[in-house]
Amino acid sequence: MFSRNGVLDWSESPLVALFFAVNQYERFAHFDRLERFNPVVWMLNPHVFNWMFSGSSILLPTGRDEVGESGSGDNQSQEGLMNIRGAFTRNRFGIPSPLAIEAKLIHRRMHAQRSCFTVHGKDHRSMEEIFHDTDLLKMEYLKKIEIDEGRAEDIMAQLRQAGITDSMLFPDLEGLARDIDAK
Repeated sequence: MFSRNGVLDWSESPLVALFFAVNQYERFAHFDRLERFNPVVWMLNPHVFNWMFSGSSILLPTGRDEVGESGSGDNQSQEGLMNIRGAFTRNRFGIPSPLAIEAKLIHRRMHAQRSCFTVHGKDHRSMEEIFHDTDLLKMEYLKKIEIDEGRAEDIMAQLRQAGITDSMLFPDLEGLARDIDAK
């Protein structure tokens, strides 16, 4: 559970998270690699997450022109922006600890997927490593939910019936093509 550039994308929607956990089932099955298919959904309380590292439960904005949950974009936006720079500039910038950020919805996909992010700054360990033996795991503010891989096809069918489809999450020609291909 880590991205090469230090940015993890999350969804505010449990159904969207479930979709991304199980949607690769057919690809794994096609290549006879189901033994490597391990769908999971992670739940995170971003306010507690930030409290552990910054002493503030505020979700940070990502630029000077944005306002976070606190109502001001001054110092908080700088921390969020520093971590984003650190994620994309190989640690020349960035604060040491990961933070949950509140990003602008600048793309249709971000809006459709209800995107939010954690940016890891200079700490490139996995979430499990960072939070091993902490209250975040013990009190289930960060929780790993393992999905029975044998139920993945049924779950995808139910998600499609609920309207959680490629074309809904990827509102462009690529998403539409995936939906048509799935049918």
